Amino acid sequence: MTKKLISNLKEKRYNEYVLKHDQFCKAWNKRNNEIRVEIHINSLGFDRFQRNTTCNYMSNQNAQISRIFRLIDPTIEIIYVSPFKIPLEILSYYIKMMDLIGIENVAERFHIVIPENYELRIEEANADTLILWLRRTIASQSIHEIFKD
Repeated sequence: MTKKLISNLKEKRYNEYVLKHDQFCKAWNKRNNEIRVEIHINSLGFDRFQRNTTCNYMSNQNAQISRIFRLIDPTIEIIYVSPFKIPLEILSYYIKMMDLIGIENVAERFHIVIPENYELRIEEANADTLILWLRRTIASQSIHEIFKD
């Protein structure tokens, strides 16, 4: 009985997925030309032992910053959730690189959000855990301020 219920549930979820996927594919041409917001949460899902034994863990966790070059597509805005404050020198470097390759309106299209409790136990947590500790980060004023227009 239980196996049959689980099987039916899996089939129902799969059919719902196929339906949503088909709807998404049909609407893609329209959506592809609209402004889209990508949220990049840069976090390695390591357990505590891996975090404590991985060399340069914090740098590795933030290594996905190169995703910001998706801004080359003028229909994309990026919210970049960093596990810690990014030094100004690094941000300046990436902004200069985007300027050199001709990415426009970086200041209006690239937003950094840092979990408000990032300085607490940062060595013990990855970004997604920090966000969960204080759920206000994603639903915070900083996100609302980005899209207040």
